[in-house]
Amino acid sequence: MVPSKYHFDFALILNRYNAIAHSGTVELRHLRYFVAVAEELNFSRAAQRLHVSQPPLSRQIRDLESELNVTLFERTRQSVRLTSAGRIALLHARKLLRDTDLLRTEAQIAAGTEQELHIGYAPSPTAQLLSPVLCRFQELAPRARVTFHDLNQAGMALGLHRRTLDAAMTIHPRPAEMRGLKFETIRRYRLGIICSESSP
Repeated sequence: MVPSKYHFDFALILNRYNAIAHSGTVELRHLRYFVAVAEELNFSRAAQRLHVSQPPLSRQIRDLESELNVTLFERTRQSVRLTSAGRIALLHARKLLRDTDLLRTEAQIAAGTEQELHIGYAPSPTAQLLSPVLCRFQELAPRARVTFHDLNQAGMALGLHRRTLDAAMTIHPRPAEMRGLKFETIRRYRLGIICSESSP
């Protein structure tokens, strides 16, 4: 039996995919490339994030614009900006990619396929969150197997961008390393200092 937590509307997701990805020659790859450029607003950084060279990335964006018959970006030598059409397309592209990931997860769970998640974490203080989070997750997905990876922030960022990690738990992420990633606050900590009473 599929846990109710994972119930999604297969037909709705497939219809959204068909409406965009099958409208012509648009593929999910085009949407991933578009989202990366839209979030980075820089073709070089987007290419590094996607681990591709810049010319093919630019070509994929041009192909997407041609297929949709809209201009997604305003390009100058100094900057890249989303057009009005680009901002609307970004909302739909993100939703479609999320729906595709949900569809993959739902289908695998429904088929009884064992899932494996790779989670990056720092030993302190995020380690104290691992036990309750893991227990709750196993209640929702008892067939899933979770592997934890002890990494610094740079290692987590690299793993997330390369998709060797599914998620990471860290504190005070540095924007330069974590650009293009989504964050959710799990817990806030009060910080203090301990010193001698005679210390100035």
